Amino acid sequence: CTLSFFFNDTATTEIYTLSLHDALPIWFYCQIHGGRIDTNAQSNYPRFDKKSNIRDIKITQTEDYAQIAVKLRENIEDRIIKQDEKTNELHISLTKNVKKDDIGVNIEDILREQKKNWKIDTIVLDPGHGGRDPGCRGISRVYEKTIVLDIAKRLGTVIEKNLDIDVKFTRKTDTFVPLLKRAKFANDSKGKLFISIHVNSTPQKTTSARGVEIYILSPTKDERSIELAKRENRVAEEFEDIKQYSHIRNGDNMLFAMMQSGFVKENERLASTLLKNVAKKAHVSQRGVKQAGFWVLVGSSMPSVLVEVGYLNNRREEKNLRSRAYRQKIAEGLYEGIREFVRTNRKDIAKIGS
Repeated sequence: CTLSFFFNDTATTEIYTLSLHDALPIWFYCQIHGGRIDTNAQSNYPRFDKKSNIRDIKITQTEDYAQIAVKLRENIEDRIIKQDEKTNELHISLTKNVKKDDIGVNIEDILREQKKNWKIDTIVLDPGHGGRDPGCRGISRVYEKTIVLDIAKRLGTVIEKNLDIDVKFTRKTDTFVPLLKRAKFANDSKGKLFISIHVNSTPQKTTSARGVEIYILSPTKDERSIELAKRENRVAEEFEDIKQYSHIRNGDNMLFAMMQSGFVKENERLASTLLKNVAKKAHVSQRGVKQAGFWVLVGSSMPSVLVEVGYLNNRREEKNLRSRAYRQKIAEGLYEGIREFVRTNRKDIAKIGS
């Protein structure tokens, strides 16, 4: 089944956040931040017969976003979202298993379209901080923004040299990019993976903590992860108009549960694959795959992770991170993880319809 909606100009390239729950009743959610829907027009919606997978549609309009909730008769296999840049029309296709003897259905065309959407052909690299936002500072006054930009550039070079994949950067110079604009840029670039690169630190002047850890967007009760996310998100309070983040700041765990919910398995697999390969290549300890509410990941409509490549207030790791050779190893480790993830993705796509 396919749904079509029109939105105002300000929502043309805004964020789609999806959620599908296995428990009955089955609901599919789509949030359009900055979008406006005429809720009075609901009486004009068509009545769905029993053959349709759609049982009902509920529309909610808040100050910050519009939400479309679709009640389904049965679960779906996948969803394809496209937006017409000229008309602002949003098409949401909810697909389920199709039998070969279904009349009037071209299965090959459906599979071809799905494969094209799943193919990883663009990766967006996000060097954290930048410009007036230096990030954390090392013992010898080296800044996070400088370290991560160099690693991102090295990673991009290796990817483009060895993989048939286009690389986009949220920043390629020492410039400041607002948190929400980073995910928006990834969506506008039609990215298939979003990797935000950072360097860790603790409130103390020095620390014995060391190693690489990777985060995915999800609620957490881990106090250390919560504190780390607060430090990263504080960028918005210090350098941006914090009102833009009201829909996130005032949201509850359900909001975070909806963010990135369509990519839970992919996020976890990408994070674990990156972690394993970076640790192996750079001979650094693994601190695990963790969850936290990083605002920079909010809104990206693709598998997304945030990588903390080490601790700048650990004397040994800061010394390593100041080394070009070590930063190259970190980049190559991330590349090896991306290559492994892409190869697995291609094998999964090849199985479709076979």
